Amino acid sequence: TKAQDTLKVGDSLLLGLPQNAIQEVLPLQDGAAVYFIRGKHRGEWGIVHSFDEKKIVYHNKDKEKLETARAYAFVIGKEAPVIQLK
Repeated sequence: TKAQDTLKVGDSLLLGLPQNAIQEVLPLQDGAAVYFIRGKHRGEWGIVHSFDEKKIVYHNKDKEKLETARAYAFVIGKEAPVIQLK
């Protein structure tokens, strides 16, 4: 599909169930909402400020500018989370 042609490493997919059809591509880009799955910021989320191959700079909910490994970030929205976080 067209969505699959534009996928890059670090992007996330929003799938419709039960068909497993791609509903939306959530690209890793400046301004994207990301959730951290490892490291000392695990369980937190923030908005991407910038990134390169190894690191990601983001603003957390308190507007602090922080940096962590890019491998720890999982995209959860384009400008805000599209999933509910507890």
